[in-house]
Amino acid sequence: MLTDDNTFDKKLKTNLFLDLGFRFGLWLLVSLAIASIALGRGESLLNHFDRMQSSLAPLANTFGTFSLLLCVLALLLKDVEHTTTSDRVRKATHGMLGGFVRRAAGDLSLWLLAALSSLLSTFVLAVASAPVSPSEYGVVAYLGVFLVLLAGFTAIANVYVRRGGPTPLVKYVKDAKWVALAWAGMLAVLVLNLLWGAR
Repeated sequence: MLTDDNTFDKKLKTNLFLDLGFRFGLWLLVSLAIASIALGRGESLLNHFDRMQSSLAPLANTFGTFSLLLCVLALLLKDVEHTTTSDRVRKATHGMLGGFVRRAAGDLSLWLLAALSSLLSTFVLAVASAPVSPSEYGVVAYLGVFLVLLAGFTAIANVYVRRGGPTPLVKYVKDAKWVALAWAGMLAVLVLNLLWGAR
């Protein structure tokens, strides 16, 4: 069974950042609709944000970390595929296993972006609707910047995983072994940070 083929989808596929922008707009509309329902029930936006972040943030932390690790692994496979001279390695990176990793990384990072867009939009609404004391400015700014940076990093990772071709690293590193070593180093740093944070 084939997926639908239309001009609008083709336009979005020409620029994956445009595709993410369209998705972000839809996620934002859903988030605003949920916030308006909460307001209609007499719940403050601050309480709505607190309730949402207490349930969504732990999931975003767990699945988000896993999706970013998968993104690094997917990018490793893509770059090795474009630099290796071995047909066997190329088959493995482009075959079922490599394809599964890339698809899982792409879909999980999209889910993470949806979760982050919900958290970010609810956070902005909560801050705009509630008085913030000067002593809280630092915490509010830190949380806002953290969510924006994480969403930006995830969006870039998602685009490079889903688009055709290798990452810009391949322009500078042509040997598959060095490419694999570079991405493996990045993967190791992320895993060590994860383990360090879990202590």
